[in-house]
Amino acid sequence: MKTKMKSIVKMNLRVIILLITATTIAQSKDVYLLIGQSNMAGRPEIEGATEKIKNVAILHSSGKFVYAKNPLNKYSTIRKDLKGQRLSPAYSFSKKMVEHTKDSIRIIVQARGGTPIAKFMKGNNWGYYEATLNRVKNALERYPDLNLKAVLVHQGESDRKKSKAYLKSVKHMIEAFRKDLKMKELPFIFGEIGAWNPDYKKIRKEMKKIPEIIPYTYLVSSDELTNLDKHHFDRKSILELGERYAEKCIEVLYKSK
Repeated sequence: MKTKMKSIVKMNLRVIILLITATTIAQSKDVYLLIGQSNMAGRPEIEGATEKIKNVAILHSSGKFVYAKNPLNKYSTIRKDLKGQRLSPAYSFSKKMVEHTKDSIRIIVQARGGTPIAKFMKGNNWGYYEATLNRVKNALERYPDLNLKAVLVHQGESDRKKSKAYLKSVKHMIEAFRKDLKMKELPFIFGEIGAWNPDYKKIRKEMKKIPEIIPYTYLVSSDELTNLDKHHFDRKSILELGERYAEKCIEVLYKSK
């Protein structure tokens, strides 16, 4: 009898804990969209970062928000195979934002490795723009209290040989999102691609111009970050990159450093 009572008490405690946690996430009104290619999807090993991320919810492919857990690009509707989804800057970004705001947040991670900017533009044959837009719009309709705070972008490695057309494409993509979401001043925060690859020199130069020519856009530096291979940040740097995204968001959105 005592054993049965203990089991019931334990079960009730678990239910209470789950309800408290679920309530915390449900109260979150701030949502961030993170898009890009493989460095946003994440390529370093997850290693010990396997727990559910406290006070962070991620949009599931079903359209509901669930507890965020690595790999965070798992629920992207445009991703490649699951084994290629590993540690994303979204992980450390989310943790730092929760730490700063003292509140829960929601994220939508929509990345695909090897994707040039052209595939994220509206009206092409790939449909990545439409898939991403629909996820955001459906989430905002389903959860009308949500506030889309910013779009974080890490993309450009695949455009290293098409740098001359990059800024024009970026401008068109941003204008499309802002128009379709009816948010003229929606912040876009871009992360620089790595400095270690000499093939990136021209595209990095173009990326630095983004905040100069497009209103409400910002750039996160990748200076001193190191690489896992020719195209990807290593584990230490992907975590630092995520924190730099958060620091820029805090500066831009909360007027704080």
